[in-house]
Amino acid sequence: MTTGDKSAESRVERTDTYREGRRRFLKQAGALPAVAMAAQSAAAAEQKEEAGLPQIQLGPHRISRLICGANPFNARSHLSVFVNYEMKSYYTLKRVHDAGMLAGVGTHIAEVVDVVESKGWEVDYYMTCVYERHRSAEQLRKLLGHVPIPVGEVYLTEDPPRMFKSIQQTKRPCLAFKILAAGRLSERKAWVEQAFRDTFAGIKPSDAVIVGIYDRYSDQAAEDAALVRRYGTPAGM
Repeated sequence: MTTGDKSAESRVERTDTYREGRRRFLKQAGALPAVAMAAQSAAAAEQKEEAGLPQIQLGPHRISRLICGANPFNARSHLSVFVNYEMKSYYTLKRVHDAGMLAGVGTHIAEVVDVVESKGWEVDYYMTCVYERHRSAEQLRKLLGHVPIPVGEVYLTEDPPRMFKSIQQTKRPCLAFKILAAGRLSERKAWVEQAFRDTFAGIKPSDAVIVGIYDRYSDQAAEDAALVRRYGTPAGM
């Protein structure tokens, strides 16, 4: 092979290598927009899942189905005076402006909802404690055969189903609270999840929950939000 032939062959090889490299570049460059779009779509979906919460209609307002309870901010732990002190030192209370308030009835007793409904009171919503905390010592003795101490902090597993029944019988929105039995079901994640699951199964799609948050040691707001998305999102949403 002559020197001219070798030079020609070398030029052909360089040309083929250039063309192959150019094809690979164009192929990769053409795929970049699709990859970028897919990444943006995935990021948007993830952001939407993290940011969005299911909502209900409450009068003229659209509100989240997860509502932060006030007791921890007011330092009312239902556990002990020492936990109250802890909460009071952790939370600073800010002044809240009253504006556009709706009329509601709050109760720990399922029968109260039934009575108000039967009388046709003009209320916009109910705040319904799923546990009955106002039984007298005599009532507790009849139910349990003894009187626990303290009387005002007795939580019975039979209570939530009774309140859920009353909630189901009213068309008005209900805000179910103390679903974790004033913190007594917070010791294990499985208990917390079961309480959220049972509550959203027992209330209406137009109802919400109020959950006290004390996030000094864990991100309870994010944990509760995830449970509301999982169990409180109506079918089809």
